[in-house]
Amino acid sequence: MLVNTIGQRLNISNCIRLINLTCLRNFKSRNPPEPHFDRKRMIEICKPIYIPEKLPEWKTCSNASAILEEKPHPYEVLLAKELKEHWNNSKMVMFYHLCSLTEKAAREVRNMFFKNDLFFHVYNPDVVKLAVKGTPFTSVQHLFESSTAFLFSPEISIDKVLKLSKKTSNVILMAGIIGDTFYSRNQLQKLNDTLKQDNHQELAQLLDHVPSQITGTLDHHTQTLCHYLSQITKQESNE
Repeated sequence: MLVNTIGQRLNISNCIRLINLTCLRNFKSRNPPEPHFDRKRMIEICKPIYIPEKLPEWKTCSNASAILEEKPHPYEVLLAKELKEHWNNSKMVMFYHLCSLTEKAAREVRNMFFKNDLFFHVYNPDVVKLAVKGTPFTSVQHLFESSTAFLFSPEISIDKVLKLSKKTSNVILMAGIIGDTFYSRNQLQKLNDTLKQDNHQELAQLLDHVPSQITGTLDHHTQTLCHYLSQITKQESNE
């Protein structure tokens, strides 16, 4: 009996061992096998990087304070008022680009324009910004990103300005404002040509009208005398 019992137990243990070995051999894990080194490195490189959202430093800093707008310098305010006065009292405003100018050359250019009732002024961009603020000509500020000057004229004299501009090599005409209208250099030239044609037509009409008017004035008395004499002769003939 004892021997049979021991033999049965041994058979059972052998069967269990065989079953375990069979299960271990046929076991398949659900997880995929780990990739080899090159593929694993590529996967790590291709992983997306997410930058965490965070507030800017000026919002989190306890010592941060709002920066107030700087007030313009009082002298610049005075120059801006002067520029506004020149602008408002002028019928024509021209803009010139300044090349390298010495003080002597700038004085000669200013005197040349002054002799023809044209006033040449140079202002820095900050003064121009103050002067044109709140006006329809705020876009003029882009002209003053480089060295630029004003030319003010109390009368509309485009032909005079164009002729004088040809004499100055260091001062180049860029554009102008006439009657609240902005004109480029080419448009100013076309406008001047149009005005010249109109003036020539008016002059021709005037020259045609003046002789006829003088002739009519000179012949007025003789015609009147002839009229009276003809009436007198008619009355005498009727009698």
